[in-house]
Amino acid sequence: IEIRDRSFGDATTGPQAAAALRALRDAIASGLVISCIAYLDGKAAGAGSLQSAGGVGELVGIATLPEQRRRGVASAVSAELAGRHFTSGGELAWLTAGDAAAEAVYRGIGFRATGAHQLCFEGVPT
Repeated sequence: IEIRDRSFGDATTGPQAAAALRALRDAIASGLVISCIAYLDGKAAGAGSLQSAGGVGELVGIATLPEQRRRGVASAVSAELAGRHFTSGGELAWLTAGDAAAEAVYRGIGFRATGAHQLCFEGVPT
């Protein structure tokens, strides 16, 4: 949780951080999520998760600490998670890249664009 927050500029603290950590641990224990932490020079450098159901997995929260960026951490985390997913019988892995730089990282390990999605709502809900 701390790696994700520092990487994305968020600050989950106190009871919120504890609740987020409990939720992640529960999801891992239930088998719905796999997570990993990457280390460089003996220090945590990045992390991420893959949540899955019915053979389909979504990479989420792929994060690299700012001081460790551009060293292959996000690629390694993403490849490890996708590899574990497919090794355990997963059939499809997907993600939504946050920007062009992130998309380049994912393309570099074999992901490809299959389409785009956009949701738009105009008016007043009924």
